[in-house]
Amino acid sequence: MFLPSVKKIKNIYGKRVIVRVGFDVPIKNGKIVDDFRIIKSSPTIRLLKNKGAKIILLGKHLIFFSFSI
Repeated sequence: MFLPSVKKIKNIYGKRVIVRVGFDVPIKNGKIVDDFRIIKSSPTIRLLKNKGAKIILLGKHLIFFSFSI
């Protein structure tokens, strides 16, 4: 299945966009040990936000933190 890059998609203002994220990061004593996956997904999320999309993050694990971009 071919999916175009989010950079090439036009006219997504106001549309819902599902982004599958892998935020299953290692946690030790309640603190995130390695935030690599979160940091690497932020440019895509930021790009969609700047284009006016309504972003739905779809993750496999329960996510108990919030962040702002």
